[in-house]
Amino acid sequence: ANYAILLLLLARFVMTGWVQVGENWNSDTLDQGPYLQLGLDIRECKALSDGNRHPLYPALMALFAERDWAYFTRVKILTLALGTMCLMVVYGLSCRLVNEEVALLTVFLLSVNRVFSALSCTIMCESLLVILFFMAWYFTIQGFVNRRCWVLAGVCAGLAYLTKSSGQAL
Repeated sequence: ANYAILLLLLARFVMTGWVQVGENWNSDTLDQGPYLQLGLDIRECKALSDGNRHPLYPALMALFAERDWAYFTRVKILTLALGTMCLMVVYGLSCRLVNEEVALLTVFLLSVNRVFSALSCTIMCESLLVILFFMAWYFTIQGFVNRRCWVLAGVCAGLAYLTKSSGQAL
C-alpha cells in the first residue's frame, strides 16, 4: 500500500512538472540563460565555471549541450528527472532512518512544495543540491554507527558544494 501511495505521489509530481516544463518557455527567467551558456561552454571545453556558478550541475547539462533549442528542453527534462530522483532518495533514506510513514509524509510535503516543484521544472541546480545535501546528512548520522559512512558524507558534502555554494553549510 505504501508503494502505491509513493507511486501516486511521484506520478502527480511528474505530471504537474511536465506541464510546468512546457510553460517554462523563456530561457532568460531566473538564472536559466547563464546555466545554459555554462553547460555549452563546458561541452565546448571553453570554461569549467563562469566565476558565479559551481560546475557540477552545468557539467551534467553539458552532456546534452548543443546549439539548438532542443538543448533547453532536454535540460528542463533532466532537472525534472533530478527532482523525481530526489523524491525517491528522500523516501529511501527516510525509510531507513525512521519508517515508511514518515518517509511518505516527507515525500508528500516536498512534492507539493511550490518552490521545489517550480525549481524542478526550470534550469536550476536546487534538485541536485537537495539530493546531495540529504545524502550527506543521512551519512553523517550513520557515521555515528559506522565511521566509514563519514567518508560518504564528506563525498556528498563536497559534491553539494560543487553544485552550489550553499552546499558549504554542510
